[in-house]
Amino acid sequence: MNKVIRLQKIFQQVLLDESQHRNSRSTFIEGEIEWIVKEREAMFKTLLAERAKLGKGPVPLAALMQVERLATGHVDYADKFALGCAELVLGE
Repeated sequence: MNKVIRLQKIFQQVLLDESQHRNSRSTFIEGEIEWIVKEREAMFKTLLAERAKLGKGPVPLAALMQVERLATGHVDYADKFALGCAELVLGE
């Protein structure tokens, strides 16, 4: 399986797993709904872990947030966000 597709599937699963908790995460954290913050944190943790497996250093949270912003508002948000994260894992 292609590396990008394999990683995209990992990130899609992270989003799916985290989305199961949305109903219980309705408070606000620094102006954002809690479930958004928690999903972002899970994606970032996975991003860093996958980069570490490849011997790569961390990327800033801002890089993940840019990928997230690019996906926001699209009907295929989860796919775009997961793909962007996969590309961050493989990028330098």
